[in-house]
Amino acid sequence: MQTKPIIFLAFANDQKHYLTYLSDEAQQIRQQLFYHKDKIEVEERFHASLRDIFQVIKGTKITIFHYGGHADDYLMSLPQGESNIGIDTNFLNNSLASLPSLQLVFLNACLTAAQTQDLIKKGIPAVIGTSTLISDSKASKLSYLFYEGFLLQRLSLGEAWQHAVNETMAEVKGEKDLWKQVTIPEEEVRGRIDKNGRKISIPWKLYYQDEKILAWKLEDFMTTGVLNYSAHTAQHLKNLTQNAQERFSKNCQRRLDFAQKKYDNIAEELAILQKSWLDEMDEVRKAQYARRIQSNEQRLNKIDVELQNIEKECQQ
Repeated sequence: MQTKPIIFLAFANDQKHYLTYLSDEAQQIRQQLFYHKDKIEVEERFHASLRDIFQVIKGTKITIFHYGGHADDYLMSLPQGESNIGIDTNFLNNSLASLPSLQLVFLNACLTAAQTQDLIKKGIPAVIGTSTLISDSKASKLSYLFYEGFLLQRLSLGEAWQHAVNETMAEVKGEKDLWKQVTIPEEEVRGRIDKNGRKISIPWKLYYQDEKILAWKLEDFMTTGVLNYSAHTAQHLKNLTQNAQERFSKNCQRRLDFAQKKYDNIAEELAILQKSWLDEMDEVRKAQYARRIQSNEQRLNKIDVELQNIEKECQQ
């Protein structure tokens, strides 16, 4: 049984729309994790591509997934080559939702409410997301305060979140109301710029399946193993018992690796097609790209089902 929680930190800056405080956010979280290096395992990718994220997800039983960078609704800005492109998060969400050990997703980027609610619907016990634009500096500070409470002060999830919100709001021009309007400079926005003078609300919110998750502490994990707060998680945990893992044959692993490789290759091709579709001005070619994108999405869905069937067969 897994005895250490695994925290996956994925950061993706954009040289064209550079986030000055993103490196500070990574460093501050890293420093807090250092004090628990004997009790917590950390996977970190600072220039995280889609392939990087999938490789970590495939190879570990993540407890917390933290993303910092640019986002916009269902798109996540990830590096590809020398620039960043908007990646549709549907397939990433499906992969995250397949992890029985995953308890919390923290999307510290602009306009992640749609992705957040999708993850909740797919069974993730708790997700922190945003409803509008966010300040780079405030995003960095809020995540620091959250992990300060959750890791150093050993607060529960709910207590750590309230600690972060209270401390952040105390610094926003003395305002006490979480939804007061503030102005964010263009260079500090972790997402697109709106057309109305960038007047926005403080947007972070903690969503959850069951209020029991609010009492969850990482030290509980280290004592009892994975905690499950949803039927989704419970079912996956049942399929990943110690006995099932021992019966997992080399042949099954080869089948899984082969199917996962197909999935990764198509996902990479899909990302290229999505960028081409966004850049294409000709309507005919744009329609052609759209058909190819739809075809690749269908292929990915089939492989995802194939992966799930292989897991079920090999764990019986």
